[in-house]
Amino acid sequence: MLAGWLSDRIGTLKVTISMIVLNALSILALLTAPNAFSLVAFSFLFGTVYSVPVVGITLLTREFFRTVNYGKVYPGISFALSIGGAFSLSLVGYVYDFSGSYVPAFLIALVFHALHIFFVSLAAKQSRKQQEEVKAL
Repeated sequence: MLAGWLSDRIGTLKVTISMIVLNALSILALLTAPNAFSLVAFSFLFGTVYSVPVVGITLLTREFFRTVNYGKVYPGISFALSIGGAFSLSLVGYVYDFSGSYVPAFLIALVFHALHIFFVSLAAKQSRKQQEEVKAL
């Protein structure tokens, strides 16, 4: 709910990227946690990752595709997110089975976070460009 409220105040793009960065920081903290108490605290922070598909993607879809196309585009995005989420959870298990550690899975997650920030920023730039072209007409 906080992410939705913040999106209304400072913008969807800034909040979504902030949620991704916050989760990346929680991963780095989990990798360097000095004790069990820290692990529990940082794992709570790691849970912020679920705000991205629930709030961030929904609001970004509306922002990029506007209300007119939202109903056409969002079901496909939602389906892809569900498949990707199921696949990634299985992948974490396989990575642990093969490596005996969650560290490689966390490192893969950090790479994906960087990719997500890049692609969301690219989509925002493209969306702004298209909106400017429409205004020019």
